[in-house]
Amino acid sequence: MLHYISKKILNLFFPFQCPICNTIVNKSNICDICWKQLIFIQQPFCSKCHHPFEVESNKSTLCINCITNKIYFKKSTSILIYNKTSGTLISKLKYKDQTNIAKFAAKLMSEHSQDFLKENNIDLIVSIPMHKKKLQQRKYNQSALLAKKLAQLNNIEFILDFLIKTKNTKPQTTLKQKDRKTNLQNTFSLNLKYSLKNFRNKNILLIDDVFTTGSTLNECAKILVKNEIKNIYCLTLAKTKK
Repeated sequence: MLHYISKKILNLFFPFQCPICNTIVNKSNICDICWKQLIFIQQPFCSKCHHPFEVESNKSTLCINCITNKIYFKKSTSILIYNKTSGTLISKLKYKDQTNIAKFAAKLMSEHSQDFLKENNIDLIVSIPMHKKKLQQRKYNQSALLAKKLAQLNNIEFILDFLIKTKNTKPQTTLKQKDRKTNLQNTFSLNLKYSLKNFRNKNILLIDDVFTTGSTLNECAKILVKNEIKNIYCLTLAKTKK
């Protein structure tokens, strides 16, 4: 009873706000207006990277990027199309210290990826790593927060430092598409404290916030594949249409 009263008092003085527009809401969720502006990815899309197509296509159709480049992960899926609304949500999580958004975002990712997780029998969840200097500046890795909460929701093992970023590269968002691949070359490695023989038959899921060109996810998958860990899948909260 005391807990219930305390919660009511807290909600009175610190009401729930929509994480996107800050409108007061009844519970920890986004408001109806922002919810309607979130666009969930549906068919048609690339059968490999989930890139949304503008026109109808066969379910096995690949996008130009997956046709012309070596893709090291088996399959990737994303929940939302990256637009102003989903971009604001991610930006607040990523740059505005609003780490509470990770819980809501991970729940959204979990609810809309159940078929993907079960079909691919995911054994282990890992996140895209952040260089230690950038981590010191930001204080947290948003991809790791998403990965940890997603793992908890689905009772799947999560390893925070399975992958390591060894070079402090330029932000991908500041680079042209042609420069994104070279920017990330030889920047990731496996953490040698883990015995690889225990993971070679595992189905590993890589988590990131946004899939743009896929260079970051693909480079991490490349490291895993080169170390004979071949069953690599990816999941992101949002996917750009470009």
